[in-house]
Amino acid sequence: MNNLTEKLSALAGEALYSSRIPQIEICQLDDLRWMHFGDSAVQACMSLDDPHQLLLPYTQAMLAGLVFVDQPQRLLNLGLGGGSFIRFFEKLWPALVVESVDSCADVITLSRKFFQISQRSALHCMRAEAFVAKAEANYDAIFCDLYADNSHPACMFDEQFYGNCRHCLTSQGMLTVNLLITDEAEMIDLLQAVRKHFPVVVLMAVPDHTNTLLFALQEPVGDSEFLVSRVQQLQADFQLDFMPYVERFNILSAPIDEL
Repeated sequence: MNNLTEKLSALAGEALYSSRIPQIEICQLDDLRWMHFGDSAVQACMSLDDPHQLLLPYTQAMLAGLVFVDQPQRLLNLGLGGGSFIRFFEKLWPALVVESVDSCADVITLSRKFFQISQRSALHCMRAEAFVAKAEANYDAIFCDLYADNSHPACMFDEQFYGNCRHCLTSQGMLTVNLLITDEAEMIDLLQAVRKHFPVVVLMAVPDHTNTLLFALQEPVGDSEFLVSRVQQLQADFQLDFMPYVERFNILSAPIDEL
């Protein structure tokens, strides 16, 4: 479904919900239900027939970061959207504890109402940077997908944000960040902020999309035998092919000004 986002953007569908402040619209066509924030960009999409699927390609690609984490127990999801990761892991990794954070109370309410997020799911209405600044739990993975009004929030260029993210992680924990940055200077600024706290960064371009994924690690990438075993395990668990993602990994371990 590489062109799913484009297809949904071009379809009107049936409007299930619409608000002006904040600007949110939820639409449905056949078994597909999606959310967008006042523009054509699809923020979340769910199949009513198979709601645990990850339909947007970049969300599938974000799972590739889990090859660096052996047997994760807790995951922090910064940016709720329609709760795709909550449904996915509840179905396929039910033992994984997932906490989600979103700064918009309406998004949280609408996700519960329209996107099958159960009341037992841990959802926090806070800005991501405020949550990680005071979080006490240790997570094995953080997924960060923060984008609104055609830009990333300022915190994603702030080195303190990444310092707090690292503080939230276990000693072998990993941070995955979804990026929509086309300006080289902006990307370098963000990389410099990340590398203040994470010695190893892996970049990956999402196939056929403008998204770039950043995986921030606290330790060197495991040997090839470890990565192959993790890829095989994830493919068995999730029924997704991870090799096209792993083959795109660009590992950065030198200082940014030497790249």
